Amino acid sequence: MIHITIFSYFFLLQRTFQSRNDRDTDVHHKVKKPKLSATNSEMKRDNKRLKDLIQKELRKPGKNYEQLFQYLNQVKGNADVKRHFADDIITDAEKFRKKLLIERLKTWQKELTNR
Repeated sequence: MIHITIFSYFFLLQRTFQSRNDRDTDVHHKVKKPKLSATNSEMKRDNKRLKDLIQKELRKPGKNYEQLFQYLNQVKGNADVKRHFADDIITDAEKFRKKLLIERLKTWQKELTNR
């Protein structure tokens, strides 16, 4: 407790004797970072949520993939983003040996390029 108060006291003394110019160049001065546009960050957040939901659907047993494709159709972004998304799902489907799903995803990708 004593160390904390002594440190605080010296810190306050140091701050009072610094000139105003020194405070502007202080190490604690924060540089503002450019913010991502709201739409871009929202898109990434929504796509991340969809990816998690698709991962859950992928782990489920059975061959009913309708819910998975509904999630896949909700992915935000251009065709390249959706193709990349489908590639990731195909990679994960290969881990679970879901051949039917892999075939359906590849046809979905081809339909996406034909649009």
